[in-house]
Amino acid sequence: MSDSPAAILFDVTGTAIGTVVDGASVRLKVDARKSIALNAVRTSVPASDTDILLLDSNVSRLSCIIYNESDSPLHIGFGSTPVTLEDFTLIISGQSERELPAFSGIIRGIWQTNSVTLGLRK
Repeated sequence: MSDSPAAILFDVTGTAIGTVVDGASVRLKVDARKSIALNAVRTSVPASDTDILLLDSNVSRLSCIIYNESDSPLHIGFGSTPVTLEDFTLIISGQSERELPAFSGIIRGIWQTNSVTLGLRK
C-alpha cells in the first residue's frame, strides 16, 4: 500500500487541512448550521401583461416569497430571458403565494391580465 494521499481535505475557505491515505478512515466535523437572514425587504410590483423584472440578482438573498395579489395567474421565469405565457419556469395562481428558497438569480414575470400588484418578501 502506498503512502501517497488518496484525498486532500479542505475547509470551507479552501485551505488544505489534511490528507487521507488509501485504506485509512477519517472523521470529519461538519457544521450544519443554516444561514439565517437578519433583515427582510418588502416591495410591490405593478401587474403587467408584458414581461417585467420582479427581482434583480442578489447573491445575499437566502429565499423570497412571492404573493400574487391579482386574480390573474402569474408566470415566473428564472434568469434574464424574457418570460412569455408559453415560456416560463412556474405559475403562481391568483391570490396565492410561493416561496422560492435558495435562488439568488434574476426573477421575471408576466400576468395573464394586469389587474393588481404583486407583494414580494425577501
